[in-house]
Amino acid sequence: SNQGRVMLKPVLQGDGGQLVIDWWDGHTRMTLSECSGIPFQSSLQDEAGWLRQAVTGAPYPIWQSDRTGQVIWSNTAYRELVSRFKPDPPPDADCPALFEIPYTTDSDSTSYRISVTPLGSVQPYWFDVRSLRLDTGWMNYATDVNAVVNAEIAQRNFVQTLTKTFAQLSIGLAIFDRKRQLALFNPALIDLTSLPAEFLSARPNLLSFFDRSTEPQLMTESK
Repeated sequence: SNQGRVMLKPVLQGDGGQLVIDWWDGHTRMTLSECSGIPFQSSLQDEAGWLRQAVTGAPYPIWQSDRTGQVIWSNTAYRELVSRFKPDPPPDADCPALFEIPYTTDSDSTSYRISVTPLGSVQPYWFDVRSLRLDTGWMNYATDVNAVVNAEIAQRNFVQTLTKTFAQLSIGLAIFDRKRQLALFNPALIDLTSLPAEFLSARPNLLSFFDRSTEPQLMTESK
């Protein structure tokens, strides 16, 4: 049925407790009454335990810090991250601060992209850290964005390589992105069209580019 109650008595002799289970509309409540007459809801205790397990076992680093940045609590993922990047923490630090967060904002939340370099390496590892203000400090959450940052760096390097290659061409080159905005051009394009470099650097759209480049005073028919 959608609603009901069951009362369970203890099996052991001398146990004065009694468990009452109520359910309604998909909800369940368990109330355990001790012989002292002080009732409590075990479902609430279970919920608190589940929440602690969910935060402690979360795959993302979560930690609480005071106003100075000192770590006062951390979950398992954060401690594992510390063991990777700081294998020899200071002896007086129960769990050292891994990220150097300024905590200078007056807002209730802030976000930073922070890099951490493993011991003995020169390659940084990138995280997005979001901090929420508490009465006693900050609650912090870190997300691994190393793959995203490396992809952005690879893309910039690729564009730089293309720019150097196209700079040697005598053919005017204009590359537009998916939004039809000018993304890349070479010096030969300026020579052939006489378009101002300031205009091209402002990333005009495709129509503006051709409207400007076909003006009689800029481009001759032979070009």
